[in-house]
Amino acid sequence: MAIDRPRDLPILAPVRRISGGKGATMRNNELAGDNIQVERKRFAFSLLQNQGGCVVRISEEAGARRSSIMIPASGLELFLETLTRVAHKAPAPAKPPKKPA
Repeated sequence: MAIDRPRDLPILAPVRRISGGKGATMRNNELAGDNIQVERKRFAFSLLQNQGGCVVRISEEAGARRSSIMIPASGLELFLETLTRVAHKAPAPAKPPKKPA
């Protein structure tokens, strides 16, 4: 399942340099980003473009630590389908206790 990605996306943020494997460095242009907080965890979502194409980086920030995964744009549809399928199997979140009147 391929996702069409525009080749003429505008650059919306300054160029950032991130390190790749084996000491390589690639220039990434951040095209879009958002952050959410779930309980005590913060997640950052970034749509990045570089010479290799577009990727989505999802980072979990916990204090000074950061863990990230990169999903190529060509795999986003499959990634979202799989995440949705797995999420539907999760139990419903517990409702917070009601405060006495």
